[in-house]
Amino acid sequence: MSRKEQTQRNAALNEMRQRYKEKTQQLADVKTICEQEARIKTLEAQRAQLQAGQPCPLCGSTSHPAGRGVSGAGAWC
Repeated sequence: MSRKEQTQRNAALNEMRQRYKEKTQQLADVKTICEQEARIKTLEAQRAQLQAGQPCPLCGSTSHPAGRGVSGAGAWC
């Protein structure tokens, strides 16, 4: 194998390694987003079960800011 071919193969290998690294990071990001969305859905389901005057099973509070212009999972507790 010539020096030129070796240089080209090394460059191609480095490019593939970089793409692999980027794809691995993208996968990790997608997994994190999916986990966050699942957590939000769980919190929303728990929020839907709250009853006025009853303590929250998560924090024990009997009042929650949900419905006061706050949206998303952070809207309670």
